[in-house]
Amino acid sequence: MSINSIQFNEPDYNIDKSSNKNIKTQQTTELNSFEEDNLQEIQILDESSSNNEMQELERIHKEILNQLKQQLEIIRQEKQMLISQLAVAQDSESRESLISEISELNNKTNSIYIDIVKELQNYNTELNEIIIGTTQQKVEDSSFLQELQNSSNYNANIQSTLEGYNSQAGQKIAQSALTVRGTTGWCLAGVNDSLERVYGTGLYYHSAYQSIPELQSGQGMGAHFKEVSVSRDELPSLPPGSIVVWEPSEGHQHGHISIALGDGRESSDYIGKQMTSRDANYHVFIPIS
Repeated sequence: MSINSIQFNEPDYNIDKSSNKNIKTQQTTELNSFEEDNLQEIQILDESSSNNEMQELERIHKEILNQLKQQLEIIRQEKQMLISQLAVAQDSESRESLISEISELNNKTNSIYIDIVKELQNYNTELNEIIIGTTQQKVEDSSFLQELQNSSNYNANIQSTLEGYNSQAGQKIAQSALTVRGTTGWCLAGVNDSLERVYGTGLYYHSAYQSIPELQSGQGMGAHFKEVSVSRDELPSLPPGSIVVWEPSEGHQHGHISIALGDGRESSDYIGKQMTSRDANYHVFIPIS
């Protein structure tokens, strides 16, 4: 049993949490193409299940998603009416007022879409908890943490850049990052899954690369990380819990973000070999608290 994800125009669209922070509002004189293209794509599979708990979970989340979808339809109708009025408005004062109202509706639309994605993520997380039978499938602390503590994977050259690295925090982040949703194209959402389990919050942006300023700022999630300079060759040798963020490049307009596991692998919404060769600039952040 599963809930269909929203089919965004871009395959690696990354949205999380109920916030419209840093989301660019589209032209106010046009219908929001994001809304128009995707309103009909919010669906839930009505698959039968012998598990009453799963059925109840699906019912609850389906109800929430339907309410959000209804809100989108109401906003769409309101915006169509305002755009029709804008087309015949003569004086500049009326036009400015209508454009302002349309812009406000665009912001509301973006916020609701973020709520929808978060709701889908909550469903998948809770379903996973039911299937596993525990809050999260845990790796034995004694073996995993000991493996990280004994790891000599990051070399002497990189150690010189790691002043302030908090190994305890790094180990917790890396351990959390072992649990992934098993998708692709949702790297920021996957990283947020891991960060939320450790810090109770994450990096809530439209695209992965937009998290760079916060991580650099010393505020929010940036209070727990410090940027360091690391060569491409050294990326697979990063210590556990380090975050690597790639800027946009051709074919990857949202960039990429991942958490280093400390063994040459990275974790986002899936686990794979540490990325090193993308034709883009990148930033490395180590946990300090």
